Amino acid sequence: STLEVTNGGNSDLQPDIVWIKNRDTTDNHRLFDSTGSTGSDGRHTIPDANTAQGTNSAGGYLNGFNTDGFDLTDGSSNGDIVKNNGENYVSYQWKVNGGSTSSNTAGDVTTTIQSNATAGISMMQYTGPNTGDDNANNSDTFWSLGHGLGVKPDMILLKGLDGAHGWYVWHKDFGTSVSQSYMLLDNIVDNPGVATQSNGKMWGNTEFNSTLIEIGGWDVVNRNAQTYRVICFASIQGY
Repeated sequence: STLEVTNGGNSDLQPDIVWIKNRDTTDNHRLFDSTGSTGSDGRHTIPDANTAQGTNSAGGYLNGFNTDGFDLTDGSSNGDIVKNNGENYVSYQWKVNGGSTSSNTAGDVTTTIQSNATAGISMMQYTGPNTGDDNANNSDTFWSLGHGLGVKPDMILLKGLDGAHGWYVWHKDFGTSVSQSYMLLDNIVDNPGVATQSNGKMWGNTEFNSTLIEIGGWDVVNRNAQTYRVICFASIQGY
């Protein structure tokens, strides 16, 4: 069966990113987005686990973005991950550009982006350009990526969709991007702290700016021919 979730009142929006969690169970989180998907295939990532991007979940999934919400449907076994009867769920939602994307050629690597500069959010996708030895974490070359925000990002979430990698996070309070600092969304250890990479392998060797971010050669951000998703945030009062 299908459940239509409607955003009413001040929350009325057409979401492009929907993050769902069952508050009554230990089920994993589910994150769905409209870049490259209408939602009908249930394409999702799991923010609290190191997994590749999945499709129709056996425990239910988002199968459509609407002008004022989204639709949820049962999976092959049930719908308990996203809509089990009588259980409580939370959904965090962001509006970007209604699923409408464009190519951004401002950097070394062409990105597919949708952005909402008014709200301070952009979402982009790119293919890893690293042609070196993927297992060597090549740090000799750096690649810039156009993000479409129009201002320098304050926070970045990055996920490799093809491999068993987590969501990697950079935040302005970690220090400059060239410090190579990051955290992982799926690190649930108490006070895990901020980790770093060396020699520009994570965030390159040029500070992020209003047009570009940069990546190095570490395979969690840059494995040849693999696909990556990035969500960029800038602080905008009221959003």
